[in-house]
Amino acid sequence: GQTWTLMLMSLILFIGSTNLLGLLPHSFTPTTQLSMNLGMAIPLWAGAVITGFR
Repeated sequence: GQTWTLMLMSLILFIGSTNLLGLLPHSFTPTTQLSMNLGMAIPLWAGAVITGFR
């Protein structure tokens, strides 16, 4: 419950704000890049595994 709330809320706010950048003309959303997705996914996955072991 409370362990995941801060992480999930910050993730939702970050993804939402970066996707809103795509509404600006002549710009792209950073989440379309594979490096951005992997840069977010690997630490989140590792954090979930470490938290799950506790």
